[in-house]
Amino acid sequence: MKILEYKAVSGNGTEGHAMGVSLTGADAGEIERARDHAGRPVRVRPHRVTDVYYLARIKVTDTVHGDLDGCRYRYRQGTTEYHQDLPCVTRIRLGTPLRLRD
Repeated sequence: MKILEYKAVSGNGTEGHAMGVSLTGADAGEIERARDHAGRPVRVRPHRVTDVYYLARIKVTDTVHGDLDGCRYRYRQGTTEYHQDLPCVTRIRLGTPLRLRD
């Protein structure tokens, strides 16, 4: 698998959290045009959640043998850097590429 791009986007600017499949050759719309917050501080107040979430565009380069599992986050609070591994599962199933019809 190869990561083609990733970005941090705001759910406020994209009508909520986008999860799913982008058609090959399709305009991903608001996600493509959304401001990328990666590389900038995202402030999360105590006992609150953030509207910023991360997306990755990937290309499958070999046979899929199972689900992707585990999410690794690195973040800084003040001068302290944290590394956190959390459980998560992403299913990737291959088939004929989805394309837009003319």
